[in-house]
Amino acid sequence: MTAENIQDLMDAGLSIRKIAEKFKVHHSKISRIIARFNLEWYIAFDEFHTEHPKLWNFDEDYRISKCEFGYLSKYECMQDVISKFVSDHEPDEITSQLLKKHRIVESYIYCLFDNLQAFYDYYKLDGMYISYSRQSKLGTYSRLGHEFERLVERALKDSGVYFDRHPTIEDCRPDFVSGEVWYDAKLSRSTVLNRGCETIEKYRKHTDYLTIIYGIDDTVAADPRATFVHISQYKQFVSVTLQREIDAFIRKANMIKIGDVAICK
Repeated sequence: MTAENIQDLMDAGLSIRKIAEKFKVHHSKISRIIARFNLEWYIAFDEFHTEHPKLWNFDEDYRISKCEFGYLSKYECMQDVISKFVSDHEPDEITSQLLKKHRIVESYIYCLFDNLQAFYDYYKLDGMYISYSRQSKLGTYSRLGHEFERLVERALKDSGVYFDRHPTIEDCRPDFVSGEVWYDAKLSRSTVLNRGCETIEKYRKHTDYLTIIYGIDDTVAADPRATFVHISQYKQFVSVTLQREIDAFIRKANMIKIGDVAICK
């Protein structure tokens, strides 16, 4: 790859992005070569068109501006700005807080995507890291709780436990009931122990065998009225695929800072 090669491709009408794809390098490397060798975009002489075309490029702060060399399309330039931003950060760093520090990137994202979730999906990032406020953290925790409950259901099935799902028994609606045993899935061990949570008190009116299955081991506290079981204890009974999913979920749940918000059914 030489400056002459790049100039030939520029003269042929290829954009920086297309040239970079051709040489299998990042577009910023092509931009640096264009600047270093003062390469110019070829413009056929036309008495009706003598102005230099509008070109766009971006700086190290991801800010797009008009430039003597760069992209013919501002849209294409925005695409590469966002791709550069994503490649510059670890996946779990790309939170809404980081985007607020880079407002210009956030504005480009909303130009190209309908919402942040669409942006996360496109780059295969974990949307769980989107967190704007205490209220949205509550929503994140709730979604994690539902995901955890589905994992518990699969773990019980693989373990050969036959159960009813969400039966209504007077004023209670436990997650799973197998004979006299009631199972309730809680994302965090501490959830059911929080002051104001009535799960144990309510459920023990109807069963002497209450098991709390939890994912995040955030306390050593217990309650003698219930048996506490970490979901990892079921790994020996489940498929290798489910074992990996359980491990991945626990890692993800522990990485997400969910604060001191507790959800109690």
